[in-house]
Amino acid sequence: MRPKLDAITLSLMQATNAAVEKLKPAVIPIYRRDCEGRIFSHGSAVLLRIDGRTFLCTALHVIDDPFEEGDTLLLDSEEGAFPLDSNFLVSREYDVAIGPLNEEACRKLSYATALMPEDVAIPTKEDRVTGRFTFAEVSGYPASRNRSRPRGIKIKRSNFSFGANIEQIDEAEIRISFNRRKKNDVRTGNSVTSPEPYGMSGGAIFGLRLAKGENPEPKLIGISVAHDVKKSQVIGTNIGLVMEIIRGGWIGTLPSHLSTSIYNAEMVGG
Repeated sequence: MRPKLDAITLSLMQATNAAVEKLKPAVIPIYRRDCEGRIFSHGSAVLLRIDGRTFLCTALHVIDDPFEEGDTLLLDSEEGAFPLDSNFLVSREYDVAIGPLNEEACRKLSYATALMPEDVAIPTKEDRVTGRFTFAEVSGYPASRNRSRPRGIKIKRSNFSFGANIEQIDEAEIRISFNRRKKNDVRTGNSVTSPEPYGMSGGAIFGLRLAKGENPEPKLIGISVAHDVKKSQVIGTNIGLVMEIIRGGWIGTLPSHLSTSIYNAEMVGG
């Protein structure tokens, strides 16, 4: 059995979790409704508010998976689920999709709070060396905690996040260690088994520095897109690539801290 966390580590983890909790309202579930009206948990997404517009960011395979005829992707609201409708721009190579939401969709997503530019940072290889981003929390909606329901029965939203060390950062990809049987409950420090990450694709990767005596300042650094079982890693797409797609597709100019010249047209193209 994995040992219980020591008091200092547990305190750090609790502080980290509390800081990330403030950003989690930007992470929302995506559902799929089949032709018989049954609703299934299907994936996750992150809301960003840039230049007065709200964008939904997710993994491309979440919206591009082969569906049965008559299936519909849905977003949740207090009024009931409604169809996901947006004109997406995508990177097939890096498995991300971004689309603007209209005012009506934003109104229905009243339970969610989009992240602002100051909540986002583009991570680099050097950030692991300097210690700026060495730890991450991945947040999303695992299918095992968001079970399917028959027609007319609402799925209860259940967000889950796990923390782990960042093992790799490059201009396109982030890799985070993940062994679901080697996790600890941040409330108690006890060893726990995490749910399978299926359904968390499209969710947020929040990066931060984990250090004693420092207040954690998590930033959105990536979108979760895959689980590499053999390497025990969760893979994310660097948020810098996402921001470049937003810049090229809709707004033209990004805030200076989110603007970079490292991405070429081939990387961000469909």
